[in-house]
Amino acid sequence: MCSVIGLIERQLIFDVITRWNSTFYMVQRFMEERICLIACMNDKVFQKHFTNAKALESIEWNNLEELINVLEPFEAATRKLSVDSSPTLSLAIPLVTTLFTSLETRSTDSVFLREIKGILRQSLDERFKDIYQNKMILLSTVLDPRWKDFNCLERLLYQKHVETLNVLNKLQAFESKTLAYVALKEQFDTLLENDSVLSQSQSSISDEAKNEPYDIFDIMITNHSLTSSNSTCSELIMYQHEREISRNDNPLKWWSENKRKYPLLSQLACKYLCISATSAPSERMFSASGYLTSDRRSRLTPESANVLLFLNKNMSKSVN
Repeated sequence: MCSVIGLIERQLIFDVITRWNSTFYMVQRFMEERICLIACMNDKVFQKHFTNAKALESIEWNNLEELINVLEPFEAATRKLSVDSSPTLSLAIPLVTTLFTSLETRSTDSVFLREIKGILRQSLDERFKDIYQNKMILLSTVLDPRWKDFNCLERLLYQKHVETLNVLNKLQAFESKTLAYVALKEQFDTLLENDSVLSQSQSSISDEAKNEPYDIFDIMITNHSLTSSNSTCSELIMYQHEREISRNDNPLKWWSENKRKYPLLSQLACKYLCISATSAPSERMFSASGYLTSDRRSRLTPESANVLLFLNKNMSKSVN
């Protein structure tokens, strides 16, 4: 039918119960093929074979279009949280906050759209009620130089968005920045203490190994160590005053360039920014390993399989 009326033929998409985005893609494709579907349903041959098929009314098409518009931010958020080439856990708080904002009802919203937004808002509230107090998520967010200031949670931004403001107040979202820096201070102090113990241990070993006579420069070295310690204590304060980078910049690259400036914080960044927000990357890894290992590759050792998987996920696509 599409070829008859001069349109490109494309198959309809069916949803999969384990992938909610598939429902969005199904409705989206359904809307894209609207002209073809209406033509089919008005075709006498089609009606003869599908007697129960009924053409959608105008209001139903409008409802589907509104449904796509309200679900589009959720689809975009899901894609961002499912990548495996950049940190994702640190995106959780900014994205969930953005989704709450997208569900703010407007005076122009239809009854159907208000109902859909209400259902989605309630579901988000139930599923993410602890996200703004989750220590791991907070640490990942505060260690991401794109979101470290929690600018998306400035209370003044939501004065005209009453529904979103009420939800964020209920979830104690506006306290998340304070909680994040308290948690970061705890982690930093623990790491600093361990680093000091290690330095003392290495120093004692060095002293035992060297039985050299007194050197006047030992005093200079001691003073340098004290200065270094004070500098380490100010590392957290300096980071707090750093400007946020653009959300399109790479936080891992930023930490790589600033690891000398923040030697301890960069260790925490490596620890928490590598945590994935979803299971999508690991599922893709399992799928890749399924393609890699088979009965015909029975002599492939686990070590070689791991190397091949590593190369598959990390080697540049431009390399042939």
